[in-house]
Formats: sequence, structure tokens, C-alpha cells
Amino acid sequence: MNLNELEAVVLRAERAGIVKSMTGTWTPEDDAQLADLYALRREQRTRTHQAGVRQ
Repeated sequence: MNLNELEAVVLRAERAGIVKSMTGTWTPEDDAQLADLYALRREQRTRTHQAGVRQ
């Protein structure tokens, strides 16, 4: 999965989270999943940045 795909997934999760929190259907599992997505995105950005620095 590339960075753009990951960004799209996280944005969809964030939007779903806003809707879920307003409707009261947000769960701790949703929080954990979103935290995992943020961690993946952060890791991907770090790798992309490091690859750019090495060039």
C-alpha cells in the first residue's frame, strides 16, 4: 500500500469516526483501528522521508 492509498484509508476512517461519534456507535475497537492506521501512516511518512534524504 502506498502513502496515497494509506492517506485515503485514514481519511475514510476519520470521516466514519465523526459520523459514528455523532450517532453514538463509536466503539473502542474503532479507536484502536484508527490508532493503527495513524501509526502506519506515520511509519510510511518516515520511510518516504528517509528514502528522500538518502538520494
